Amino acid sequence: MTQQLEVPTAPDTERAAQPRRFRRGLTLLVLAALGAGIWFLAPSNLGGSTTYFVTVGTSMLPTHDPGSLIVTRTQDEYVVGDVIVFHRDGLGDVVMHRIVAVEGNRFVTRGDNNAFDDTYRPAQSDVVGTPWISVPKGAQAMSRLSSPLSMAVVFTVLAMFTVLAGVQRRHPAQVQAPRHEDI
Repeated sequence: MTQQLEVPTAPDTERAAQPRRFRRGLTLLVLAALGAGIWFLAPSNLGGSTTYFVTVGTSMLPTHDPGSLIVTRTQDEYVVGDVIVFHRDGLGDVVMHRIVAVEGNRFVTRGDNNAFDDTYRPAQSDVVGTPWISVPKGAQAMSRLSSPLSMAVVFTVLAMFTVLAGVQRRHPAQVQAPRHEDI
């Protein structure tokens, strides 16, 4: 008994190559998006220009609610009216207040909800950055996402995606016919 092998025609071969091209294009798009995300969101301790900060207290109401996740970016210069995040000398605290004046090479700052200026005057070297993105209640979301269960779900989904992306589906025209000695 002889078996006939159907030789794929040019349109069949072209059709089989389309999903491969789509997967390659999708992979490149995902890698580009991931690279852009790393470029824009890399924290400063990893060489980026972004710092993450969670608001505590009410001094910046109504501009920023307590518990907001603030993503800051550095700038070359800061001027009156800018909201800045800075290290307060001696306390190890990070504070987010608005620049209301400049005295020499130091900033006079005040919380939007405060009626008084801060006693500490930060210098340019104390400034971490200025708010770039504000996510209200973002601290709650981050604490949920960083729970062990959430991390397990994220890594499981990523692992499944990786495994499934590596599985190649064969087009019927690509299946090899049994060799003569196998029959």
